[in-house]
Amino acid sequence: MKKFDRFDFEQQIMQCWHVTDDIRTVTEYLLDAPLEVDREDKIANMLLGIEALYEAKFDKLFRQFEVLIQENAAHLDRDYLGTTDRPWTDEQLNRVAVDLEELVNGINEENLQQEMKF
Repeated sequence: MKKFDRFDFEQQIMQCWHVTDDIRTVTEYLLDAPLEVDREDKIANMLLGIEALYEAKFDKLFRQFEVLIQENAAHLDRDYLGTTDRPWTDEQLNRVAVDLEELVNGINEENLQQEMKF
């Protein structure tokens, strides 16, 4: 496995944003496609595929985030966690992970709401 850096991490984040493009594609298909017999099944399969794909992408992204935090803990802003020169504890790393997860979930919900207004 090649060394993972912040630029790779940024690329993974950008790839995860493609979920909005994929949702738009399904929406356009839903609005533009002729009324076929198995149309609902096709749409359901598309949505299930998108769900599985982005579950894997976000899982990979989060695992890489944890690796970056652990590898670069000495260089990160210690003020966030109130530490000085000690290595971060598992509890502190978990706190950062929970904050990030809440942020990502909030962003995903906002994007979904925006797409539904489309």
